Amino acid sequence: MCACVRHVCVCQACVYLCVNVCVRMCVCAPTQVINETHENPLYLPGYSLGPNLVAQPDLELAVKDADCIILCAPHQFVHR
Repeated sequence: MCACVRHVCVCQACVYLCVNVCVRMCVCAPTQVINETHENPLYLPGYSLGPNLVAQPDLELAVKDADCIILCAPHQFVHR
């Protein structure tokens, strides 16, 4: 499924679903740290996000030319 997708804008939990593509993730976190270490030290310290992940602070650039866009609401903002 994911082998034919060129770019994906995705949440951290979905990064491992697409290992053969460039995964762009729109984040407010320090993108330079994420792009260099492939780890989000603020929300997922100690977990590798994969070498194909590129953090992008600009949503428009993150979704540009994407074949698939996955939007995820952080659980702390979803109320019953």
